[in-house]
Amino acid sequence: MGKELLLGEEKANKSEIFFTHSAFKQCPTSLFRLPEVATLKQGDRRIYRSEGYFILLWVMGGEHIIGDEKQTLQTNSGNHIYLVPMGGFLSLESTTSGLTCLSMRFHPSTHLCLGECPDQTSQDRGKKRKHSCRKKLNQPCVMRSMPMSSGVELWGKTVGLYLKFPHIDVNVFDIKLQEFFLLLRLDYTRQMAEEFLRFYHCKNTGFRTKVFHLGYSNATIDELGQHFKLSPTTLKRMFVEEFGLSPQKWMMQQKCRYIYNDILQQELTLQDIVKRYGFSSISYLCQFCRKNFGYTPQQIRKSNRLPAYEQH
Repeated sequence: MGKELLLGEEKANKSEIFFTHSAFKQCPTSLFRLPEVATLKQGDRRIYRSEGYFILLWVMGGEHIIGDEKQTLQTNSGNHIYLVPMGGFLSLESTTSGLTCLSMRFHPSTHLCLGECPDQTSQDRGKKRKHSCRKKLNQPCVMRSMPMSSGVELWGKTVGLYLKFPHIDVNVFDIKLQEFFLLLRLDYTRQMAEEFLRFYHCKNTGFRTKVFHLGYSNATIDELGQHFKLSPTTLKRMFVEEFGLSPQKWMMQQKCRYIYNDILQQELTLQDIVKRYGFSSISYLCQFCRKNFGYTPQQIRKSNRLPAYEQH
């Protein structure tokens, strides 16, 4: 009995570290669901398709075959990192047993890129910024890859360790994602980091930052166009270029994300959430949650660790 009490106290102390420290109480800025770890046997194949978000994939443990939407195949050995851009596709096939894959799905954020264009050189700092990463519509974003440094390998092991603790939430892994972007700047040459992040940065200067700073909005397309001083046609085109989604689909995705986070944080009552997002009753909020998350608000709050919303 005494030993069980000590174990219970130890678990409570570990939970307290993550639930009371101010750094872990902030809402995630980029990551919107827990990282996933998969172990592949020889011949196993997984598909990663992104829509309205980015996917980072860390592959460790041996030889594997990577494919894109055009079925272009490439065999890599050793540990590699892959970035799947918005609207991108990646297939992964293991040619050895015991291949480990760590994946994170996230939205663009100034916390990650610091607003820097990947082609900006040190000589450009202080001058008028040139966003030479801007691309035409007919130039598709493609999957980027590079070998994994020893620092990133160590980083990946800490993420895997954190995933073993059920009380660690998305906030902690959001901080780890920021740490990874810092490692890109420390462990790799500037040229390698820029090339890897080429399709992460804006095609239309500052548009993603402006949209995400807007936060959740019930605005119509015309109202959004007035806010950004763009015509509805231009607004729709820029949303598709940047997010791979129409404005309507993107705003629904954000609504789900904000509602999920408000439920999970437990700082608002369900009635407060009903008023904030324009539901007519708690019953309609429950219907919305079942449809989009697969759980009721009460179930989400009780578990405190259900996967966050992902738009398919």
